[in-house]
Amino acid sequence: PADRREQSRRAESTQTVIMPKGPSTPPPPPVTGAVLHLASFRTEEAAMRGWEQALAKNQALLANLRPVIRKADLGPQQGLFYRLMIGPFASLTDAEATCIELKKSDQFCRATTIDG
Repeated sequence: PADRREQSRRAESTQTVIMPKGPSTPPPPPVTGAVLHLASFRTEEAAMRGWEQALAKNQALLANLRPVIRKADLGPQQGLFYRLMIGPFASLTDAEATCIELKKSDQFCRATTIDG
């Protein structure tokens, strides 16, 4: 487990914020701080589909949150993943409370923090 945390910290990360469709508005600032990690996918497109599915299943809980897709290279043995995260939350406690509710509908989640 400690090795996995270290790999996660060393993983190359980039952040993709999914923009809402509509009139041209300035992009929102990057999501930082407390977030929920919902899933990991092999492609960015699959991660976006994962967000759409999670939102459809949990609209009341997720409607006011923004999805973030972070690219993580875990090295030659594990490869490249795209992590689906949502946020921001005011605190890790708030993220954990939402996670408890999501788990009631069989949605994996893990509270964590991210930098911009």
